[in-house]
Amino acid sequence: MFKQIFSFELKLWLKKPATYIYFLVFFILSLFVTAALSGLIGTSGDSNVTVNSAKAIAENLNGLITDLIGIIILITIIAPAVYKDFQYNMHPLLFTNPISKFGYMFGRFTASFLVAMFVISGALFGHLIACAIPGIEAERLGAFDLMNYVQPFLYFAIPNVLLVGAIFFSVVTFSRNMISAYVGAIILLVLKGISPILLSDIENQDLSAMLDPFGDQAFANATKYWSAEEQNTLGIPMNGILLYNRLLWVGISLGISALTFYRFQFSQFNNPVSFAWFRKKKQEMKSIASVPLMSLSDLPKVKQIFTFKFSLYQIWFLAKFEYFKVIKTIFFAIIALLCVLVLTLVSPLSAQIYGTPTLLVTYQVLQISGVIFMLFAPILIVFYSGVVVWREKDSKVDELVGASPISTWTSFLSKLIGLTMMQMTLLVLIMVTGIFIQLYDGFYEIDVLLYLQDLFGYKLIGLILLCALSMSIQVIFNQKFVGYAISAILIVVLPILASSMGWNNGLYQFNSSGPRMVYSDMNGFGHQLFSFIVFKSYWVSFAMILIIFSNLMWIRGKEKGFKIRLRIAKNSFNRPAKLAMTLSILAFLLFGGFIYYNTNVLNKNISEKKQEQMQAEFEKKYKRLTKTPQPRIVAANWNVDIYPEDRGVKLNGYYFIKNKTTKAIDSLLVNLFPEINLISMDFDAAYNAKLSLDDKETGFRIYTLAKKLQPGDSMKVKMTLDYYPKGFKNSDAGTSIIYNGTFFNSMFFPSFGYSEGAELTSDSDRKKYGLGKKERMAAVNDSTALKNNYITSDSDWIDFECTLSTSKDQIAVAPGYLLKEWEQDGRKYFHYKMDCKILNFYSFLSARYEVK
Repeated sequence: MFKQIFSFELKLWLKKPATYIYFLVFFILSLFVTAALSGLIGTSGDSNVTVNSAKAIAENLNGLITDLIGIIILITIIAPAVYKDFQYNMHPLLFTNPISKFGYMFGRFTASFLVAMFVISGALFGHLIACAIPGIEAERLGAFDLMNYVQPFLYFAIPNVLLVGAIFFSVVTFSRNMISAYVGAIILLVLKGISPILLSDIENQDLSAMLDPFGDQAFANATKYWSAEEQNTLGIPMNGILLYNRLLWVGISLGISALTFYRFQFSQFNNPVSFAWFRKKKQEMKSIASVPLMSLSDLPKVKQIFTFKFSLYQIWFLAKFEYFKVIKTIFFAIIALLCVLVLTLVSPLSAQIYGTPTLLVTYQVLQISGVIFMLFAPILIVFYSGVVVWREKDSKVDELVGASPISTWTSFLSKLIGLTMMQMTLLVLIMVTGIFIQLYDGFYEIDVLLYLQDLFGYKLIGLILLCALSMSIQVIFNQKFVGYAISAILIVVLPILASSMGWNNGLYQFNSSGPRMVYSDMNGFGHQLFSFIVFKSYWVSFAMILIIFSNLMWIRGKEKGFKIRLRIAKNSFNRPAKLAMTLSILAFLLFGGFIYYNTNVLNKNISEKKQEQMQAEFEKKYKRLTKTPQPRIVAANWNVDIYPEDRGVKLNGYYFIKNKTTKAIDSLLVNLFPEINLISMDFDAAYNAKLSLDDKETGFRIYTLAKKLQPGDSMKVKMTLDYYPKGFKNSDAGTSIIYNGTFFNSMFFPSFGYSEGAELTSDSDRKKYGLGKKERMAAVNDSTALKNNYITSDSDWIDFECTLSTSKDQIAVAPGYLLKEWEQDGRKYFHYKMDCKILNFYSFLSARYEVK
């Protein structure tokens, strides 16, 4: 019987398009990952390790298997091997036939396991194709060795797929519920994510490696001392701790399979396995006494009310219904419990700095909880958006609800509010858990207002937008699992892909928040509120367009074709809907235009690719000037006026520069950040320097001297500069000059000579632009390099003096001893001077400090 069931199941899977789609998913993911690692896509950084070594392939393959997409696909293939018989009501027919338990269970499981292995093999083929693409650097690609692919497949793919398959096959077989498998997948991924943190303090690294079910830690321990040459040439060392890890977890997998086989009974499928402690015992139902039938004339007359006020009542009533239906599910309860558990376990460990515990202040707890919460929130939103939209259809009452006197927008908004209330419940849970953690840790200065601002201000708006997007996708596409896939791609996958590809424009990154600053007790949320409101208003307008269109496309009958639904939507597109759509589109364009003006007109939005090109062009144009003799800065004297309320600064002062070379200098090479506004740069009249080159894009200038600066001679260079940010940028919040806690350094001032720090550093990036490899370090006997210190190449030790001014309520600080402090015209002034020479690197600070 095993052979027949196995053969039937295998043929069935091979006929399904899903099998080949899953294969393509692994193929494409592996293709892109390998292309990124090899430098074909984006920037891979410099590495001496080849991408087709056994170690690299094992890490790539295991990563794809044990990530969210990989585990979900494995669950979809293996877990429902037995459950589908009950799903399609085939179990009474099968369970009353003379088939053996072994043949039935292991026939199904083995066929599904082999299909899963076929799907996983797509990752190996994707890797092979990526390595065959022309353009990979020779240093990143080793000689082809078949065993480099066979070993990772045997040692990691087969055991890990067996483990995942055995666990979730057992869970679904006995619970008869696919939701339990997805919950289990999330638990497994969470444990995988936090286990390195929880086990980091275990002194016995072998124990830590043995506890890793997927073998990552054991493999890392076995190869952590390998040189680059060993990583490129050696196979996987299947001995020691790695061998014991693999044997342990293969044994556990087989044990789970054996236990499942032992506990399985055909008769048990009258009812799924349940746990009495999760529910009350059912009480005996007593029949209700018959009541006399009433005539239709005896029924009370119903008064129909269609006022706006009553519609609001309907929305609130239905929203509460959706909310309680969601939070009472076991899936939500487990996710909420996981969120609390992970936050409780991780917070004390994440709050450490190099092993030293820090105070669990509120903003630190919020930072940790924000990372953890964003692991779970998208999962809940994507899953429950499908649940609430398809609730009536899944319950077979959609026609009844569609015929009821309830407006479409009432149904949509109530479901959206219900989803929002679910997210608010989780936020409250995080807040309570965070406060409990702080109290348990002995920290009592709890900032409840900050919890409310961060969780129910900044985070909640983004969560509502995600709910609106996911619900709209479900309505528009009208296919639950297609909606799940598209929502997951847009909410989870696309942001990761955009980040890796350097696509950072907030205009097309859904739910972007603009430039964000890390909260601090000194500066609070800083100056980000305005840009945050503008970006969120932009995406709220877009969400309103989706919501209006979704309401028009909402199905209230049996119309399934998109064209038919679109025709019905046109008839429903009345004056209020047209007005709302018009206002939403206008708001979307208005806020979008304002964002574009700030991020692309007032400021330059330079992508990573463009930045690479600019650096390459800079080197190609000016590298020839590397050995041009340049003077050295010997003294600096500055007047710095800081305006925290305007986030600006005015700078004027001078350098003394001296020719310490043996050659006369006829030109000065000057570097300055393009964002700094150079108002004037005056040289000694005797030299009459003229600007001969001004590269505004890079901030590089060349001044030609009418009279050469002879060896040993000095000159004074006076400068006036200022810096005031214009509008807001796409992602850089600008943290140098802020309301309270300004900190900027001498990088604001000009430097002399060709700047090698502006060159591309990655050899792979340099090769793409036709540049040679960059020297990692100057030779030990390089006399030119020995003239420079580790900070700057245009100065040695300098004399330093400065006068700072700032707002009346702040204190300004700079290097040196405070010689004088005074107030003038409503501002505070501070005069600092060093009593010895310092390196040409200094900082300026201003804040509302307290003096001790």
